Amino acid sequence: MNAWSAFRVIAAIALVPACYAPAFALASRTGPLGTLTLVTVILVSATVAFAIAAILVLQHKRSVGDFGARTVEARSALMWFAGSLALALPVVMIVQAGGEAPPDFIRALDIQAAFVLFVICASSQEELIFRGTLLGIFNNALAQGQWLGPVTLSAVLFGLLHLSVGPITAAAATLLGFLAGYARFRTGSLVTAILCHSAFNLASLLVRYI
Repeated sequence: MNAWSAFRVIAAIALVPACYAPAFALASRTGPLGTLTLVTVILVSATVAFAIAAILVLQHKRSVGDFGARTVEARSALMWFAGSLALALPVVMIVQAGGEAPPDFIRALDIQAAFVLFVICASSQEELIFRGTLLGIFNNALAQGQWLGPVTLSAVLFGLLHLSVGPITAAAATLLGFLAGYARFRTGSLVTAILCHSAFNLASLLVRYI
């Protein structure tokens, strides 16, 4: 990796706080931690990540496909979701057995709200950031076609983001990030990454509520 590629990787890593800092700044104005705070973080951070990818496409003439904007066959999508769910259930049980839990306001959500916010919204938002914008930049900065480096880097960053919950959760998030990144690489589509993430979040809900 040459100096220019290294600079682009470092710049891409800096996009993580760039996405979340304005989101949390606005969310802090909504009052105590709650559903509105979570919705604000999801919407603002996803908007920033989308804007960054759009600027890169317009300024550097990259394809939107570089950021995962591609379709995927329904059968492939279903297989990735089902396989991820099968893997996620024991992983979630291990996390729960380790005594790590999300903040109280998240645990207080009813199952319908939790499904919408986490299985649908948060999964899409985090994958847009990590397997969409960031992975697209990493793949371009590093050797294209070599999936291991970019996928691992995005997965580790994703795991670190969850370290505040606990080390077991961070390890599980890293595993999820690696799986979602590999799915994105194999299919070329961000859709499969979102489905992998949704499967993990759905498994968390199933273990917690059922």
